[in-house]
Amino acid sequence: MSFIFRAYHAMARQRPMSTRTGIPTAATYVFVNMLNKLREDFHPPHLAAVFDVATPTFRDRQGAAVTEIRKWDIKTQQFQQVEYKGYKANRAEMPPDLAQQLPFIRRALAALRIPILENPGYEADDVIGTLAKHAARQGREVFVVSSD
Repeated sequence: MSFIFRAYHAMARQRPMSTRTGIPTAATYVFVNMLNKLREDFHPPHLAAVFDVATPTFRDRQGAAVTEIRKWDIKTQQFQQVEYKGYKANRAEMPPDLAQQLPFIRRALAALRIPILENPGYEADDVIGTLAKHAARQGREVFVVSSD
């Protein structure tokens, strides 16, 4: 998803791209170009795309038990108790024009024969870390490509 958001924001200041029917395509276009460049430059023998699943994770369940946290106040130079609003509570919604492109990005990955991995209850970062750890234990060279 970090690659997809990066592709989306790379074109945010440019002229919008869309199909004749108005479906936005800029993020899809940039994302596919990023993947092609990655494959061309590094020739990875194995490649997968890992997506977050829109279901609660174990972090959400852990966070539900927390009502307050201590936060450092730079002005007073002291900790203050503040209400905890939940894991990723301050994260903005995905822009609608990006959400429209996700099915097309998935189709592009399928056309490029890049498997999409998802695991309900876990974030993509957790899946990536687990896969990287297992591959490294098998003696494989591992590269994680992410802006996170």
